[in-house]
Amino acid sequence: MPTEPTPPEPVGRRARAQALLLLPLAAAFLAATAAGATVVFQVNSTADLVDDGLLDGVCHTVAASCTLRAAVMQANVVVGEDVEIRMPAGLYPLSLPDGGAEDAGGDLDFLPPTAGSPRIALYGAGASTTIIDAGGTSGVLEVQAGRVASLARVTLRNGAAPAYLGGGLLNTGALTVFDSVIRDSSALNGGGVHNEGTLTLIRCEVRDNDALFSGGGLTNLSGLLTLIDTSVDGNVSGSNGGGAYFAGTEVDIVGSTFSNNLAMANGGGIRNDTLLFMTNSTLSANRSNQNGGGLSNSAGTVWTYNITIVGNEADTDRNYSGVGGGIYNSATVNLRNTVVAGNGLGQLVVYDDCWGAISTYGRTKFFTLPTECKLTQFGAGVPTYLGSLAEIGPLADHGGPTLTHPAVAPSGLIDGGEPIFGCVGKLGTALADDQRGAPRVAGVRCDIGAHEYGAVAPDLPLFRDGFETGGTGYWLP
Repeated sequence: MPTEPTPPEPVGRRARAQALLLLPLAAAFLAATAAGATVVFQVNSTADLVDDGLLDGVCHTVAASCTLRAAVMQANVVVGEDVEIRMPAGLYPLSLPDGGAEDAGGDLDFLPPTAGSPRIALYGAGASTTIIDAGGTSGVLEVQAGRVASLARVTLRNGAAPAYLGGGLLNTGALTVFDSVIRDSSALNGGGVHNEGTLTLIRCEVRDNDALFSGGGLTNLSGLLTLIDTSVDGNVSGSNGGGAYFAGTEVDIVGSTFSNNLAMANGGGIRNDTLLFMTNSTLSANRSNQNGGGLSNSAGTVWTYNITIVGNEADTDRNYSGVGGGIYNSATVNLRNTVVAGNGLGQLVVYDDCWGAISTYGRTKFFTLPTECKLTQFGAGVPTYLGSLAEIGPLADHGGPTLTHPAVAPSGLIDGGEPIFGCVGKLGTALADDQRGAPRVAGVRCDIGAHEYGAVAPDLPLFRDGFETGGTGYWLP
């Protein structure tokens, strides 16, 4: 009997704080912040005004204020020290036209550092109250090669970038975004986020973005991308990857939901051409006019650990040109303790959970298995089938930071995980929690899919000792 292969392990997850610390970028920033090597600019105006004296090290405009743009301009010229930009609640319109210095108009530009590798961290008072709005006249944020940046608790919206630049956010350096919303953006590729550096989004929403070509919500072309506890919802691409298009080096998705995204070609939720890991995550109600309503994998390798793929649809335009309502695969897809059910063609007229060669581990469950979907089981366990779609509840808020599909008793998903190894992640160790952060085992053994029946999600604080309440500590999810 074949033995179970061991995939490479770039990032692990035990708990959310531990997941952060495993990221070299986040760990380095934490160390720098703890050491106090940080310049702080406190924004006190929502106007879009430039800094009036870049050589003095002071965020200051002709109106005697510190604006967001002025703070960014000052941060770009700081040498050898990390920078924090702190924004109070408010609506921050980007109204200055492009022209002159690159960071003095249009989108916000985090330029390459003049020396060393200092980091820029931008903190808001909460994504619902701290909003950067480009008004459809430019992109929102560009992070250039060589720059390491972090964003926390902000909304980036109404971006409309030229060429291939991400409407909401272009990254060619190293960018980390925490507890933010990126919405209402438009671009050729990567309507909300365009990444070519090292990008981490934690407790974010990437919503209602549009791209003329690939990656309505996100595009990762040549870098490293990690999503933790993030929602990608309601995005549209004119070609591949309604929610996201992944190429580049590697993508890691943990505790996240892709829902209600649309691709005019392939991959309603995700189009993947790289090494992709998904753990405790959900693909739900995504649509594609061609192949792969939930996931289209054409040239990459996918590993899933306890994810839920439910209610996605291929061939949405009903012209008989698409297959694989849940998964379309022409490369390598590996599923462990995953549920793939209720996916279809043409608005679920025909159920069609998968297409192509699929490797299964543990106890993966399907609802239907078309003849074009070929399963190969490795190691302990066996793929099985749901008796009814009524065993799966609707996508909703069942606790935790993202929406999930719960099991409905009695269901074979409950206590259905593989009994020998249990529900394990990429490190081969037992998953400590489900997508909501609830304890993973609430019965005899762990459940199949992203939601653990009978387990209660903890109430997680939005901030931990954040400056908006007078503290000075670094925010952790």
